[in-house]
Amino acid sequence: PTPQPSPAPTPQPSPPPPPLPVPPPPPLPAPPPSSLPSPPPSALPSPPPSSSPAPAPLLSPSPTPSSSTVTHTISFNAGWTWTSSPLFNGPINSILEDLDFASNNDQIKGQLLFTTYIPGFGWFGVLNNLEPNAGYRARLSYGGDVSFDGTLADQQGTSISLYAGWTWLGWPSLTAASVDSLTHALVDSTTLEGNDRIKSQTQFTSYIPGWGWFGDLDQFEPGKGYMVKLESANTLVSFGATPARRKLDDILFESQPTHVVNADQWQLTPSAFEHSMCVVAVVVVNGSVAEDGHVAAFIDGQLRGVARPSSYTAPIGSYKGYK
Repeated sequence: PTPQPSPAPTPQPSPPPPPLPVPPPPPLPAPPPSSLPSPPPSALPSPPPSSSPAPAPLLSPSPTPSSSTVTHTISFNAGWTWTSSPLFNGPINSILEDLDFASNNDQIKGQLLFTTYIPGFGWFGVLNNLEPNAGYRARLSYGGDVSFDGTLADQQGTSISLYAGWTWLGWPSLTAASVDSLTHALVDSTTLEGNDRIKSQTQFTSYIPGWGWFGDLDQFEPGKGYMVKLESANTLVSFGATPARRKLDDILFESQPTHVVNADQWQLTPSAFEHSMCVVAVVVVNGSVAEDGHVAAFIDGQLRGVARPSSYTAPIGSYKGYK
């Protein structure tokens, strides 16, 4: 038999060589030093030395109290006090927080609203805010002085409505002024009529056409409340904005009447009463006008008023009457 050649071996592929490690990049050479020349010194001349001393280091200024903050002290009676203040401008519990002698059921009344004091709570009622242009009546069990701190409200351009009838009015200034301040602040002063009135807790004045205000009440005083009675409604503008030509300290106030005549017989305490009445009278004895003595008013035997004669010269003639 013919010999067959052996089959040639099938070549096997060689395995791939292992990957060679990549050498790290060579470090970059340090940059050569800059060849730029240094800037030449400034050619500008140096400023001459100042003759002024070096400024002091800046410091934060110390806070100073506002010059617009003022203090108003009001004396309250045990009983009723007609009062007002230009600092009465905001929530009643904030304004009266220093009235520390208030006691249970003490009361403050405005013309339409009121509030009552409840210990441990404060003032409770529908009178929630006080206003500088309004008059109030405080009824307290104990009297004392209270100092109020605040900022004066700007009265320039402020309007105050006056009813036909009675209006409870405050004096929105810390300076006293003549009752003529009301006339000057009226939008229409020609509507004033005879017997229009202004009254405080102890005094009053009446309007006489062609003459003016006539009576014992001759000025508005800080801290006091007033009532104004007009036949026709009117409006005040800038009332109390520029009220007086003299400071309060420069005014010699007439002391309030003692309200005691023959102390063992006639004693009167106005703060015991909430209301008052205006009376102008001439006392005639045996056909002649009495020019001395005192006149008293009683209700059911209780003394309600004492007056002394006052002399006036008015358009209606000279007379001596009791007010």
